[in-house]
Amino acid sequence: MRRIRKRPTPAQKLLPLTLCAALLALPSPSARAQSAELAVGTTIGSVLATDIRAYVNGAAIRSMNIGGQTAVVAEDLRRAGFDVAWNPSKREVDIYPHPGKSVIAAELPPTDAIVPGTKLADVLATDIHTAALGQIIPSFNIGGQTAVYLRDLAPLLGKLEWNETARTASFVSAAEAAADPRTGLSAAYPFQAEQRGSTRFSVRFADDGMYIGDRRIGYGEDGRPMLSLAAMADFIGYKLDKRADGWFASDGTYGFRVGSDLETATLYWFGGRSGETKLTIPAKERDGELYLFEYDLKELFGYTGNWDGDSRVLDIDYAVFDVRDFGVADRLGNGWYYAAKGRLFAPLTSDMPMLTVTASANGGATYHGGSSLELTEQKTPSGAPVYQFGSAAPIEIGDNEITVDYRVRSRILYSQTFRRIIAPESLDPVINYGDLPYGFGDYSAIALDTPIGGLATTGDGRVEVKGTVAHAVGSGLIAAVEQSDGNGGWTVLDTTAIPFDDGRFDAVVTLGRGKGQYRVTLRSALSVPAPIRPVDPSIDVARFYVEYRRDGGWPATASPQRGRADAKEGWPCKGPPLQNRPYFLVYFAKNGPSI
Repeated sequence: MRRIRKRPTPAQKLLPLTLCAALLALPSPSARAQSAELAVGTTIGSVLATDIRAYVNGAAIRSMNIGGQTAVVAEDLRRAGFDVAWNPSKREVDIYPHPGKSVIAAELPPTDAIVPGTKLADVLATDIHTAALGQIIPSFNIGGQTAVYLRDLAPLLGKLEWNETARTASFVSAAEAAADPRTGLSAAYPFQAEQRGSTRFSVRFADDGMYIGDRRIGYGEDGRPMLSLAAMADFIGYKLDKRADGWFASDGTYGFRVGSDLETATLYWFGGRSGETKLTIPAKERDGELYLFEYDLKELFGYTGNWDGDSRVLDIDYAVFDVRDFGVADRLGNGWYYAAKGRLFAPLTSDMPMLTVTASANGGATYHGGSSLELTEQKTPSGAPVYQFGSAAPIEIGDNEITVDYRVRSRILYSQTFRRIIAPESLDPVINYGDLPYGFGDYSAIALDTPIGGLATTGDGRVEVKGTVAHAVGSGLIAAVEQSDGNGGWTVLDTTAIPFDDGRFDAVVTLGRGKGQYRVTLRSALSVPAPIRPVDPSIDVARFYVEYRRDGGWPATASPQRGRADAKEGWPCKGPPLQNRPYFLVYFAKNGPSI
């Protein structure tokens, strides 16, 4: 089920543009931001617009004024020479310098567009802590993001200067500040995980039931072990609450609820619902306790179980992972796919976490990326192996909702959902599968001279497709033409053969159905070691959109941000079918917090 998103108010729309604020409601919000006396989400102040400009390492950055002090959004520091890692298990944001990292200035509105004192949002209490070089500093939840004072970064990471005349706050990082060793990998692997330890215990099977030590925790039913949810939660380290709607087990970040129907389990991440799973065998209630089939417990808790038939002992190994997100949501990479890559530092276990990307364009079908995991040649200083993992899912022009999930079985170690607006003119027409964490086989590698971008125009219904071939599979390409149906979909029309000729190709694709919007996809023959289909497979290697000009040129409503109401006059906003694109069904998308 998709979440319903409320349309932002004008003030909320201004927040991501300026994020400039002054907190007036309370005199010292930093003392209460992480107070144990305040419930998470409690309003502790107001975010108001201000005309103060902030600069970090010479680049403009979004700023705000909290309690009379200049502050910035922590994740924005990733574009200003720092690494910012979100650790959900510790509920902590870590800020480290990254020497040599590119500094990219933010696009800020002109000062005359800001009305100081305009309320933009609330400042909320949070249980997420923020550290600079390992030292905890005050932080605030503003619209789901973490804000910190620039002054609190200065003693640890650099120097802050205030110019009263220019109304600017300038922060410069210190060259001698020590970087986190993991920052060297953050560019290539924005997602990193490490197994920090494990909880281990054994379940002994006897004729009269199952035992942990002298504690009887289960019984057999039709040859299946039924174990106490309360006992397993206790030994693994989860808190169990019995509620009117079922039994809820949680470690404070991930949790699951076995419903009162005893047949389904609902998964939760940071208190938010993240899907539902069907139990293999219905749970049983006995003497006020709930018993689950051992396989279902393994799925929900995400542990490894090793059975010794001779001793009739089940050894439980519940691995504890430390996950760090160095900016997964900031990486778009390939314009036609969203890809996420990571590294796992862990001993060899039989149940490894897997990363999965899911994407849905414009409210259409959801596509689930495949999960890859491979052992690298690198080892940790202790000799533990290092794994490389990743996932990718296709995206489209328009409004894309993307979820990145990291799990051991059904147990969630990390989950985040975010949105990306993709305009056709921003795309490189050649699809770069080299960005993906897994391969698809051998296909033609091409470069396009024409068109040069993801959006082309024509006045006569003819589009020239010209380029070079670096590597050929087959004798040419096929250009498949589709036309917008005006309702958010695409109608398949004609195909045109584009032969290779001495390392080049040059052909004209005709749009024979009149003026409007079209999509042209170039397809290559695909060679795989062991084809599973009797026909020769193909793969898309390039795609671009064409405006067959109407009077007056490109319609003003053509932006995919405009939504379904504008589809008939501009770009359709419903995701089209992804024909001949490789994708894999693995897991379902789940919601997650953002720093």
